[in-house]
Amino acid sequence: MCLLVAVAGCGDDASAPGEGRVTGLVTTIDSAGFDDVDSFTLRAEGETFTFQIDPDVEYGFPLGHLQSHLTNAEPVVVEYEDRDGTLFAQSIEDA
Repeated sequence: MCLLVAVAGCGDDASAPGEGRVTGLVTTIDSAGFDDVDSFTLRAEGETFTFQIDPDVEYGFPLGHLQSHLTNAEPVVVEYEDRDGTLFAQSIEDA
C-alpha cells in the first residue's frame, strides 16, 4: 500500500500557509466515548500527525466511524489547518 502526503492546491488555488491535506492510517483515537472524539493520530509516509477535532466543523458522519478505520486499517484523507502548531481537522473522508 502506498500512502501520499501532500499539501493541497497548486497555481491560483494554492492553499494558504497553515493549511494542508494528508492521506494515511488512523493509529490512535482520543475520546471520552464512541462519538465524543477529541483528537486522533494519523500515520503517513513515516510521519505522525495528530489532529484536534474542531468543534465548529460539521464532519458529516459520527466521529466514532474513525474506530472502524483504526480497526480495519482503512486510510482516511484529512484536510487541516495549522493554528499555532496545533493541527485542526477541517474535513475527514474515506480514502
